[in-house]
Amino acid sequence: MLRMGKFYLSLLAIVFFVGGVLRTGAQSPGPSGSSSSPYTFKFFEGTLDAGLKEAQKTKKLLFLDAYTTWCGPCKMMNYGPFRDPEAGKFFNENFVNMKIDMERGEGPSVAMKYGVRAYPTLLFLNGSGEVVHRILGYHDAMMLVAEGRKALALAKGK
Repeated sequence: MLRMGKFYLSLLAIVFFVGGVLRTGAQSPGPSGSSSSPYTFKFFEGTLDAGLKEAQKTKKLLFLDAYTTWCGPCKMMNYGPFRDPEAGKFFNENFVNMKIDMERGEGPSVAMKYGVRAYPTLLFLNGSGEVVHRILGYHDAMMLVAEGRKALALAKGK
């Protein structure tokens, strides 16, 4: 009987631990200059419109992670490529990076505007807000960098 109680107590502890980890992965990234951010990607804080203006000003594309808090592959992006040092360096140098929850704030209108129906949808937008490149689903760091290079080439017309 005591063994069974320990088993259930251990199982309960595991469930709470895993649940906490998954909830943490779904949280917003924090200010881009914040030392509390676990990401190597610097995510622009603000509205999509402000992000597009920043992209125009810096002559970069805007990389948009269109996610939801309940999406498993979205959480995997948070724990994989968004923490990869090489991918972070490449994306920070070449893009204004943003994350928008498609179910909160301006997210539903952004989802409607860009036809986001699956998560994550990863959009590469020019400063005018036009889609240069779109990819769906989880991509590891190497694949994401390859898609970023593709977006840059498409933006240049190559």
